[in-house]
Amino acid sequence: MSTLKVNTIQNTSGGSSSTAEQIQQGRAKVWLNYNGSTNSIRDDLNVSSVTDNSTGNYTVNLDSGAVANTGYAVISGNVHTSGVVLGTVFLRDSGQVTKGTGSFQIEVFNSGNSHVDVNEVHVACFGD
Repeated sequence: MSTLKVNTIQNTSGGSSSTAEQIQQGRAKVWLNYNGSTNSIRDDLNVSSVTDNSTGNYTVNLDSGAVANTGYAVISGNVHTSGVVLGTVFLRDSGQVTKGTGSFQIEVFNSGNSHVDVNEVHVACFGD
């Protein structure tokens, strides 16, 4: 296996410069497409498992080394395909649950502010 070491990467016309650090910091370290209704992972990057804590409450368990520290950002969304239930995904309050390098907890609420299991939960993490 070879290693390519560069300071700056540009497109073929010499524009759109990026440093290796910008590329490393700007790419998703973790992403997940999860079915909260059946407790199954459809696809992922650097997710070892998801724990179904209760209705609409999940712990996303990360592969070892997926993130370097707890400064990562969690971006989330969801799709619910039955009825008029609209879900909103939230990162669990860090004052109640520790966001760590090994896991973080998310909750999904419907428009009535009740926990709900949805057919698709999407999560991506960016940072170190």
